Amino acid sequence: MKLLFRPCFSACLAVGLGVLGVLGTPANASLLAGSGTQGSSSAPQQSWTLADGTQIQASLENYSLQTRLLSFELPSGEIIQEPPSNLTALSKLKWLTSDAFLAAVENYRPPEGAALTVATRLGLPVLVLLTGVFFTFWAGIAIVSGERKLKPAAFAFLKSIFWAIAIVILTGIALRIVAESFGTSPIAPFFQTLLIGGGVLAIVGLASFQVGSGYGLSGGSGIGAVLLGGTITLITSVVTLYLIPRFLQRPGIDDWFTDHLLMPLGLA
Repeated sequence: MKLLFRPCFSACLAVGLGVLGVLGTPANASLLAGSGTQGSSSAPQQSWTLADGTQIQASLENYSLQTRLLSFELPSGEIIQEPPSNLTALSKLKWLTSDAFLAAVENYRPPEGAALTVATRLGLPVLVLLTGVFFTFWAGIAIVSGERKLKPAAFAFLKSIFWAIAIVILTGIALRIVAESFGTSPIAPFFQTLLIGGGVLAIVGLASFQVGSGYGLSGGSGIGAVLLGGTITLITSVVTLYLIPRFLQRPGIDDWFTDHLLMPLGLA
């Protein structure tokens, strides 16, 4: 079960933070203890970014469901603690897929009613997100092929999403197996990089195939359409989710992540 937790969790996050199925059925409002500790020999040093822009190089040693604090060990050996709300959204995702988090939530049960609350709050944003990604996907196809038909783009998009989820889950399982098999071996990063690169190439390749078959494009044109659509998606996401909120001095994705996902689930 633990083997499947990480890839399923990551896949759901990738398609709109739909983590409810992975976290399980809500049971009661009490949070069970079960904070795991990873020793410095197994927890790798990573770069973490705080919400105020500060970057720290540290290993995540522990996450406690009782205190809702993350314990980081700096290269000097000093231990510092930060609440999850102090991390940026990307660092939160890194924490949510860490061994320390997985160890802490082995016996976790969400608060009563949390699943419905999170689903209600995420429903509209996820729909808007998928709609936006679809139109950037379609824009890439339209620019490369000159065709502006939405129907074949919709079919290609849905099939691509399906295959992307499947590949993310399988890649996550493979990464977990490598991590457990090789541990801190120096060859582990090589295999992990190989798996991630292979997963990305597989997603791009399958999406390109769907676009090519739907519009009668060659392989190169299909890849070009997918990559262009991905570039448009990335630029649009950075502008709307990061730059505009900062310019308007309004809460951005970092605060939204905490308020609408972590707090209702009792994780922050």
